[in-house]
Amino acid sequence: MPALRSAEKRGVRVASIHPMFGPLARGIRGRRIIAIRTGKNIGGYKTMKHLLRGAHFFLAGQDIHDKRVALTLGLPHFLNMAFAMTLSKRGDLAEIHRFAGRTFNLQMLLAETIADEPETIADIQISNREFQRVMRDLQRNIQSLARIVNEQDRTKLVARYKKIRKALSTQPQFRAARTTFEKVTEAQSAISKV
Repeated sequence: MPALRSAEKRGVRVASIHPMFGPLARGIRGRRIIAIRTGKNIGGYKTMKHLLRGAHFFLAGQDIHDKRVALTLGLPHFLNMAFAMTLSKRGDLAEIHRFAGRTFNLQMLLAETIADEPETIADIQISNREFQRVMRDLQRNIQSLARIVNEQDRTKLVARYKKIRKALSTQPQFRAARTTFEKVTEAQSAISKV
């Protein structure tokens, strides 16, 4: 960011963009692209928005970008790598797959996809200072849930999960989540049979 701001002060039109889709995406139409504000001049942002017409562009400050991306990229990547690491230490993956249901298969698909880009996910997690805060929260939450499970307090665990469900249910996509899950897992199942 300091280099971009320096260039901007010298009259260079700059834009820092973060495409929120991977290299296998077919085109940019409807895809989300975050433009990170480098200063007061948004000429570079306007140019990029024009050049990449069809994408869903929006402007964000660096701080808010880093806070949100720590949650939307860093956290899911980290969770999937922890999931894969746990599995890889528990035995024969082919044997484990024999016992798999749809939730496991979908989670495994995410982990395998993310595992294919170790440099990218490492950069996202290490370069973003906000991710350290997210990890501390995650560790506290895992320890809290583990304590309840270890105490075998089903009532308390169900109450905690209901509280989580209530928080998630405020989002518009929550109602459609089960239907979407069914469609995704059916599509995944059909593709894996081919």
